[in-house]
Amino acid sequence: MFITLLAAVLILGGLAWLSFGKPRAVGLAPIVVALVALLVASVTSVQAKQVGVVTTFGKPSDHTLSSGLHFKAPWQKVTEIDATIQTDEYHGDSGIEVRLSDGNAATISATIRWSVSAENASKVYADFRSDDPTKSLRDAVVSTQFKAATNSVFAGFDPLTLAGATGTKPDYPALAAEIAAVMLKQTKSLVDIESITISLVKLDKDSQKKIDDYITEVSKTRIAEQAQKTAEAQAKANEILSKSISNDPNVLVSKCLDLLAEGYNAPAGFTCWPGASGGVVIPGTR
Repeated sequence: MFITLLAAVLILGGLAWLSFGKPRAVGLAPIVVALVALLVASVTSVQAKQVGVVTTFGKPSDHTLSSGLHFKAPWQKVTEIDATIQTDEYHGDSGIEVRLSDGNAATISATIRWSVSAENASKVYADFRSDDPTKSLRDAVVSTQFKAATNSVFAGFDPLTLAGATGTKPDYPALAAEIAAVMLKQTKSLVDIESITISLVKLDKDSQKKIDDYITEVSKTRIAEQAQKTAEAQAKANEILSKSISNDPNVLVSKCLDLLAEGYNAPAGFTCWPGASGGVVIPGTR
């Protein structure tokens, strides 16, 4: 369209030049207008946070334009693709369903922040040409691959570990990094992943019941172990006390004297010293 218009303006300008002869200004006017139109058609601007994809007669080139003012060929067209950071949240009913190592299900609450790769914007435009290539990329690639990568990473996890029932809690940042690595490989660098955040792992009823039962049994085991330790300690204390009493007569004598001091009514001739043939005999005083 532009080339046809430009050619028409130039032809009319030439005819005017030939027809009027001396009044050259009349012939120059269309040429000036054509040159101005040519200049305008050769300049384009790309908005902030956008990537400009240059197409020549509908065919995208590998050359992309960053935000700002640029020059291009008059017959080229620039299509802007949204390169802002997109935030997709999967929470509640929209959480990601995964299968764990024992075959039971879990629901993952997560958030992914991503953007179109500026270096591969031309490929995004070519593969997902629409009124909104970024949205088409999200629906066809990002959402699908994020769910698939999350399933792949969580497939090897035991629900007991995920719930922290074994004493080892899952490293969510490390799991998020694994998901990002799988996604980048599957999306072939069409997107740049800013961050992935895993906020919650909700187990299904069967898995949760298994964990509750496991925790109950662990508590019982700990109580039984503590009771055994207490019984062993008491038996050891009794053994020490028994040996102390049988091997040390002074303990008996001391106890006997304590009883007498408290007013115990001992029989006549009673003595606190065992095996004594003579010595002090305490007669009954009451």
